[in-house]
Amino acid sequence: MSKKPFWNSDKALSLSAILVSLCTLIVFTYQTTLIRKQQYMSVYPHLDLGHYYTLSVNYKYVLSNSGLGPARILKVEIEDHTGQQYPGIDDYLFAKIPENDTVYFYNSDIYPGRLIKADEELPLIGLLSKEMSAPLGIPEASIYMASRLTELLSKDSISIKIEYESVYEEQWEASNQNAVPVKL
Repeated sequence: MSKKPFWNSDKALSLSAILVSLCTLIVFTYQTTLIRKQQYMSVYPHLDLGHYYTLSVNYKYVLSNSGLGPARILKVEIEDHTGQQYPGIDDYLFAKIPENDTVYFYNSDIYPGRLIKADEELPLIGLLSKEMSAPLGIPEASIYMASRLTELLSKDSISIKIEYESVYEEQWEASNQNAVPVKL
């Protein structure tokens, strides 16, 4: 009786089918990873804090979303250089500007749950324009006011940290101490 050969056409065909299936699985997994990355990047929010029109009567301190998707604010931390924490930027400014100092500004709040749309610029602090200050009977914005706000909102005087997330719940932290948000 002769012994059957180990390799025959059926075994070779079965092995090649398994190999092709394995390669297909690897390619499919790689493609899925790329598609997931593309989906996450298509809604990537990128929050920035910055001074606009520094040392001019049009001064603003702005939170902007220069990313592709909305950012949902999770947490806001505001702390001065001494370690004192504040609930809002306006609270910090009211604590640091003496009552007899003539610095008049408007503000917007940032708070957990707030949504910042893609390409949205939210002026957190700004000097009052002539049209805003005249009806209130207060002085017009001046270079002094702009320089005082710029000084108080510098990264040496205040630390602002904003934790936020994308629609896919990826989390980042934007800060006036770093130019680029940090992924958490």
